[in-house]
Amino acid sequence: MDERNSLVNQVDANVTMILLAAGCSLRMGCGQNKVLLDLAGKPVLSWSLQLFEETEQIKQVLVVGSLQDRQQLQELAVPFSKVKAIIRGGASRQESVALALSAFCADPSLKTDWIAIHDGARPLLAQYDLIAVIQKAYQYGAAILCESVTDTIKSCLADGRIEKTLPRETLFAAQTPQVFKSDLICSAYAWAKEEKITATDDASLLEKMGESVYGVLASSANLKLTVPDDLIMARALIEKRQIAE
Repeated sequence: MDERNSLVNQVDANVTMILLAAGCSLRMGCGQNKVLLDLAGKPVLSWSLQLFEETEQIKQVLVVGSLQDRQQLQELAVPFSKVKAIIRGGASRQESVALALSAFCADPSLKTDWIAIHDGARPLLAQYDLIAVIQKAYQYGAAILCESVTDTIKSCLADGRIEKTLPRETLFAAQTPQVFKSDLICSAYAWAKEEKITATDDASLLEKMGESVYGVLASSANLKLTVPDDLIMARALIEKRQIAE
C-alpha cells in the first residue's frame, strides 16, 4: 500500500463539506458563473463533487449558490448522492459561509463533528491533499491547505514606496479546503457576527479569536479559476494527471 492510500485509510472523521459556488465571476468575463463552465468535458463544479463522492470521510455536501443558478446547480448535483442541500448564497464569501452554517445548525440530521469549506473555483483538489488537511484538523481542531510563496514579497506604503522585504520562508498562500471542528467554526462565525468582524477566509476568524490554525502544504496544483487563462492551465493539468494515471 503506498503512502497516499495509507493516509486515506488512517483518517476516521465524519465531515460536512460546504462547497462555495455563489461567486459572480466578473474577472472570468464569461457572462455566467464560472463553476458552471465546461472543464475537460464536465462542469467545473462536478470535479469537486466527484472527489467528495469518492472520499469516505466526506459524509455530505452543502452547495452554496446564487438564486439565479439554483436550477442548474440542482440538475448538476443529481448524480451525486452526498449533496444534501443547495443553499442560497450571500453578498460576500463570509455571508455565504454563515448562511451554510446556519442551515447546518438548524437541521439535526446534518450534524457532523467536522466542517470543511472549499471554493468551487478550485476543481483540481487532490484526494491526498483533502485527506491530509482533514487529518491535521483531526489532530489540532483547525487546519487549512496552503502553498509556499516562491516570489520575493515586498511590503509597500500607500504611495508605492517599498517599506520592507518579507521573509518568504515564513509566508504561505492560503487555499481551501479549510477544515474545522464544527462547534469551533460555528462559534467563530457567531463571534464575528456579534463583533462585526470581517475576514477574507475562514481561518482568519479563528486567528482573530486567538485560536490556533495549522497549515498543510498542498502536494499538487490546487489552482483557483479566476481569469480565462486559468481554464487553459486547468485543462493542461488535468491532461497531465490523466496521463500519469
